[in-house]
Order: sequence, then C-alpha cells, then structure tokens
Amino acid sequence: MQEKKLRIAIIGAGVSGLTIGYMLNKKHDITIYEKNNYVGGHINTIDVIDEKRNLSIDTGFIVFNDKTYPNFIDLLNKIGQESQKSVMSFSVSNKLKNLEYNGSSLNGLFSQRRNILKPSFLKMISDILRFNKNRGFSENNDSLTVSEFLELHHYSKEFTDDYLIPMASSIWSAKQNEIMNMPITFLLKFFDNHGLLQIKDRPQWMVIRGGSREYVRKLTADFKDKIRLSSKITSIQRHNGNITVNGENTKSEDFDYVFLATHSDQALEILDSPSVDERRVLSQIRYQENVAILHTDSKIMPKSRRAWAAWNYYINKHDSNRVKLTYCMNILQSIESKNDYLVTLNDEGSIDKRKIIDIFKYHHPVFDAQSVAAQQQYDSINGYNRTFYLGAYWRNGFHEDGVISAMNAYSNFRERVTND
Repeated sequence: MQEKKLRIAIIGAGVSGLTIGYMLNKKHDITIYEKNNYVGGHINTIDVIDEKRNLSIDTGFIVFNDKTYPNFIDLLNKIGQESQKSVMSFSVSNKLKNLEYNGSSLNGLFSQRRNILKPSFLKMISDILRFNKNRGFSENNDSLTVSEFLELHHYSKEFTDDYLIPMASSIWSAKQNEIMNMPITFLLKFFDNHGLLQIKDRPQWMVIRGGSREYVRKLTADFKDKIRLSSKITSIQRHNGNITVNGENTKSEDFDYVFLATHSDQALEILDSPSVDERRVLSQIRYQENVAILHTDSKIMPKSRRAWAAWNYYINKHDSNRVKLTYCMNILQSIESKNDYLVTLNDEGSIDKRKIIDIFKYHHPVFDAQSVAAQQQYDSINGYNRTFYLGAYWRNGFHEDGVISAMNAYSNFRERVTND
C-alpha cells in the first residue's frame, strides 16, 4: 500500500533536523524552520582569506572517527561526501603550576623535561594507566558520580585536575563541576566506546574535505528550497490531530506531524500546553552556552611547541570553572599556512583583539544524573500528540548521536503512521 503523503514540520536545521529531512523528503511534504540565517547549527564553516587564497575553517562540528560514527559515515557515503584523515592529539597547560604536556607521544608527554623526575607528574601517569586498566565499571553503580568514584578509588589530585577534568571537559565542552557530578558509568562507557581507555588501536579521526558545510550542501540538495532561514518558531499548538506552527518572519501553518530537532529546553519553550511527561522529561536536560573565538593569536597555545596538539586545554585562573580549550585547525584540517588558525572556547579576554576573526555562541547539553535518567524516558514522550523529538542530547551529544536520534524518530514515525 502506498504511503500517504503528509505535511510535516521540522523545527531546527542542525544535524538531526537535516537528517530527518533527508529521510522524509521523498515521500512527504516537509518544511524545515531554522532560527539562524544559515543551515547546520553547529556545522558552521567560515571562509578566511589567507595570502590571497580561501580557507574553509570549521568552528563547531569538526571531527569524527571510523569506529564510533558508523551511521554518520553511512550517511556521508549515501550523499557522496569525501572526508580526509585528521590527527587527534590532546595537550594540557596548567599555567598556575607552570605545567604542560601533550599525551600523544613520549616527546610531547615530557615536553617539559623536568617532569621526567617529578613525582607528582609520574603519579598522574600511573593513575592514568590504572584508570584505563581498572575502570571499576559496573552496571550496579549508575548513581555514583565521577567525584565519588575518584575519592573511592583514591585517585591523585594531579590526575583529577590535570588529566581527567581537562579531557572530559574538552569532550563535552562542560564546566569542571559538571564533570565531577556526571555519572561515572556515563563517562566510562563513552571513554571505552571511543578508545580513550586504551593505548593501541585507537580510532582514525577524520574531517570533511573542504569543511563540514560541504556535506550539508549535498545532504540538502533535494530539499534546500524547503528550508526557511531566520524563522524562529514561537509556539506549536496541537489540537484535534492537527499541528499549528507559529513563528517570527513566517506565517502560521498547519501540519499533520511535527519533528522537534531543537535543544530540549527550546522544545519545551515553544510547546503550547506540553503534557506532564513532556515537561518532566525535557526540563531535566539542560544546556549551557560556550563562546567560540576564531583567531590567529598563537600565544594562547602551550609555550613549548612540543606540547602543541590538535586539542589544547588550559587553566589560567584559580576561579575558572568554564572549559577553556583551543582547537588548532592547522593540525585538524591539515591547513598549511604561516598563520596559526585557532578556535578557542570561553577566553576572549586572553586573545589579542586584532587577531580575532569572528566569534560564535554554541550551546551544549549538560550530562548529569537527572539528564541521563531523562534520556531513559524518551519513549514516554516521543510520538505523543503527533510530536517527535530528536537531537544529539538523547545520547552523548555528538554528531553520530544526532543521526541516530533522527533514525529512531523516523522509525517511530513510520510505526505511528501505520497504526494511525
């Protein structure tokens, strides 16, 4: 039996919204609403003129790997998008201790030669190896936080302050206290799945050839005329099996179904008369803002060139709780230039204003006991009142998770339409 063509609204044109749009477009009449003036959300590639040539530099979504992004890679293959190998390395600079290291090689690990004989540094390395080998992972300790786990297993302060918090904060763009309050099982599962708890056989990291926006162009080629930019949705009304979408710079329209590919807090904000379950679940998954600065001020990088890495975490204030991290785009995107193109999070004040190219604001989910518990309640709200929820926040917060979320929403939608 031929599937009935339905009118479907998709709110949000990030990875989840675009993926579900790609899946629905051939059989249904879709309209995608995006509040920004560009498509992609965190997929934000910027053109920079470098010595009379154009460079396409990513500022949000940058890398993926061949091990833990199978569905995203499958999507790239379907649309014929090429990628290229990247180098993933990580450094820490604790300017309060005059400590810096790059964990990708012995030369980088001991970029400060004095650390070869420094007991606290050697203890940190010992704890890293112990953490990787004896993870203490158990299905019975879901309520245990990272802070409680570290105290229970007597990990050193150096391991906590100069390795685990920097690594985890960089991965999730999260504050230090949020990492410490994260469920240890959530962190360990992610570390294990991404090969971060092993020395050998780590995944090959990659970037999109020509910048991440290239895959967006190919993905949306058949429905780009159905995307409405600068169209912030103000309310969604659901009544008598009908969906009414209201917004700025766009007329009110009726649809058969709606897919909310926004952040959890945004979804709750625009729902008119959310159910008790919708309010309960969505309110438990918070987001926080991170400011990304694209610039060429290399003084933000480690002092020793041996310590330079693709990702460079640093501590420069006693009271700093927000993640401070610099991505070296020359390394990540294989950019050959006399200029160092860098993307720094949350430290505009330390960067020479003359070297700032642009500034962006991104929002990332906060993963704590409440949000992880809320993720398990997905089925209690998805599909209710002809409304489907998708976004990377339903899993680990990354591109692969956004694609999986769209796939799950599509599967649930097909089942719901069949039953209706």
